[in-house]
Amino acid sequence: GCEAKVAVDNLRKNGLKVGAARIRVYRPFPVEEIRKLALQARIIATIDRHISFGMEGFLASEVKASLYHMEDKPLIAGFIAGLGGRDVPFKTIEGIAQKSLKWLERGRVEKETEWVDLRE
Repeated sequence: GCEAKVAVDNLRKNGLKVGAARIRVYRPFPVEEIRKLALQARIIATIDRHISFGMEGFLASEVKASLYHMEDKPLIAGFIAGLGGRDVPFKTIEGIAQKSLKWLERGRVEKETEWVDLRE
């Protein structure tokens, strides 16, 4: 939402090529729309606000499945943030984008699921 837009605007002001998309409906999952977006990206970072025990976030899993058969698919980095209804502020989203861009430079996602702003 608004926080993602603020983060994208800030990062673009610093010369980074980033964007944001929001999934409004999970079923049916918007596979074709995700594939169209993937054609423009070299890495996709998903932010899930929930987990499935023993698995990654639902959105990360669905995006990976949607792009499985694409030839030149982007890297996919899954992040978990905002658990328990907590807000995900634009600074957190900026950090997620910057970490994803570092992984892109290295050519690989270093953690399949990255937990962000976790309170213990």
